[in-house]
Amino acid sequence: MFSDLQRSDAVIIVLSEKYQTSSNCEREACRAHELKKRIIPVVVEAGFAPRGWLSMVVAGLLRYDISTDQLLEASMERILEREI
Repeated sequence: MFSDLQRSDAVIIVLSEKYQTSSNCEREACRAHELKKRIIPVVVEAGFAPRGWLSMVVAGLLRYDISTDQLLEASMERILEREI
């Protein structure tokens, strides 16, 4: 049986310190990358800069910043236009 990740068209990767340090998130994001899934990086922590494994997964990808209410509204419009 296929997992949800295998059936998905895209995966949202959350850019935050908590996501960065989660081994479950690391496994899921790296698997999505291996499966060549479309990855949508979303910044939820202002000023966060991914390191290590996370920086490799999102390297070169357009990032959407939703770390404030103002940025959320503008980024959601861009996500809907470009990603959906």
